[in-house]
Amino acid sequence: MDVVKKKDIVVEVNMLSNLVMKYSTDLRNHPAIMMHNAGIKINLSSDDPGTFRLTPVSHDTFAALYSFPLDLKDIKRI
Repeated sequence: MDVVKKKDIVVEVNMLSNLVMKYSTDLRNHPAIMMHNAGIKINLSSDDPGTFRLTPVSHDTFAALYSFPLDLKDIKRI
């Protein structure tokens, strides 16, 4: 995490895809919030919606807003 933060790398996060693939069972405990709180830049994305029959990125954004305790500053950063 230190290298990612030092090099200012943005990490792509696919919350709903992770849920469908069972990499995460509860979005409230998704690693994205830990990375965000550690100062790592994250980008919410919908991982190949055609393949997984998922919804657009707006639904991943809603999932993050619903699952994480974010304020307006956090939302702007993400």
